[in-house]
Amino acid sequence: PITPASGGTIEEVSSLTGFASTGTKLTIPASAFGSDTSAGDVQIEEILGRKTSTGLPIGGKAKEFKAKNSSNNAITTFNSDVVVEMAYTPTELSATRSATDSSLNTKAEVDTLKMAYYDETVTNWVTLASTITYKDATGTVIITPAADLSNVSSVTITASTNHFSAFAPIVSTNA
Repeated sequence: PITPASGGTIEEVSSLTGFASTGTKLTIPASAFGSDTSAGDVQIEEILGRKTSTGLPIGGKAKEFKAKNSSNNAITTFNSDVVVEMAYTPTELSATRSATDSSLNTKAEVDTLKMAYYDETVTNWVTLASTITYKDATGTVIITPAADLSNVSSVTITASTNHFSAFAPIVSTNA
């Protein structure tokens, strides 16, 4: 639950472990969802992410985000942007085809990733300004990741959005 007036952070909980460990995090500023002081709900659901003319989601999957206020009404308009973060291991990334070969397994390839949302009206992925952060096994940010990602334990793709729908980091299919 989240109180719109206060905002907060939502991390997806693994259905296997019950812990926040799946790499999806939403940071919701105070009043982004309004001024209601009663708790609402934010849902994160993994869905199949379809390949389109603009992109292929990492692992062929996307996350659909939905928010409801305390009266169970959908929150469709935000007062300020929400930050979406999705983290992946190099192994998870390498299971996805890059724009140039069979695997996302180099820094150069990972640096081309963009967070995107699926726009139902145009049936395509729309990319957002994105930041990519590389971390080692202790969670420390790596300033200079190895070209082959050998010193990287996780890669986080971050973007801001003013709405919820299906989101995923995508590999461009336009390259």
